[in-house]
Amino acid sequence: MFLVPALVVFLAKAKIVDKYDLSSLRAIKCGAAPLSEETETLVRERLGLELISQGYGLTETTLAVTGTPVSGNKTGSVGVLLPEVQCKVNNHFIRSKTRYD
Repeated sequence: MFLVPALVVFLAKAKIVDKYDLSSLRAIKCGAAPLSEETETLVRERLGLELISQGYGLTETTLAVTGTPVSGNKTGSVGVLLPEVQCKVNNHFIRSKTRYD
């Protein structure tokens, strides 16, 4: 099942969820915003899920840029870069020095 974090929080905490049989639900894929490790653990335990995976994407990339592999899923992580995707990490809080400074 593909869900946004607000609905995963609802499944983890809302009392009404106990009134429904969700035993056929095995996995949740979550995107659109980060899902906290706490919420991920709560919903996994409450619903007895095998897997909760996260991904990251943005409109400019026309879809996802990272995904959580089925094997090696790490709670709280948005996964690894998808094939054919390159990434550059910048730290704008630390001024980098070059040999010209």
